[in-house]
Amino acid sequence: LENRITFWNQGAERIYGWSKAEALGREAATLLLREEPSKLEELRRSLTERGEWAGEMEGVTKDGRTVITQTRCTLILDDNRRPKSKLILNTDITERKQMEEQFLRAQRLESLGTMVSGIAHDLNNALAPIVIGVDLLREQSSSDSSQGVLDMIGTSAKRGSDMVKQMLTFARGGSSQKVRVDVVQLIREMSKIITDTFPKSVRCRTDLDSAGNSIIGVPTQLHQVLMNLSV
Repeated sequence: LENRITFWNQGAERIYGWSKAEALGREAATLLLREEPSKLEELRRSLTERGEWAGEMEGVTKDGRTVITQTRCTLILDDNRRPKSKLILNTDITERKQMEEQFLRAQRLESLGTMVSGIAHDLNNALAPIVIGVDLLREQSSSDSSQGVLDMIGTSAKRGSDMVKQMLTFARGGSSQKVRVDVVQLIREMSKIITDTFPKSVRCRTDLDSAGNSIIGVPTQLHQVLMNLSV
């Protein structure tokens, strides 16, 4: 009841890395746990009121790794029905939790891709009249100053349209079918995305062989690899 370890089996050795000789007599929370005091207070209160507690606990192994366990704690009584000790059974679920987190992250990215795709379509619809309008206004205006303003508007709209296309490329994901890809063109596209979207304190410089080389691959996956490396 003083939270000192009096029994330590082989399963505990496998999960936490401490041998029986190293663990016996040690204070359990200090040796094994990485939990907030509120979580430990919840466990203590549940044992007092109901004689048991079940839930997930975050612990630490002998070599400093984080381990997540499905924990069941039961109050053990003596012959006179008085509390004598606590029996704690732990199942290591670290790998399962990691897989769950990866799955949820993939779901979030998929949702984000859908949202970005919708926003990109809306932006494209908003930019299209600007691009068309600039061309019409050029035909009607002969003033050099007006032409300069129209050029600036047209360039900005075209740049916005290009960024929308880049967003759609990433959002759609594209086909997983391998095709011949121009490496130089691929890197130029990524350089433009990085220059347009990264903070201005980050400079992107490319050193490319103008002759270019082609490879067989999935364009959107190659885009993603280069983006991950750049990030």
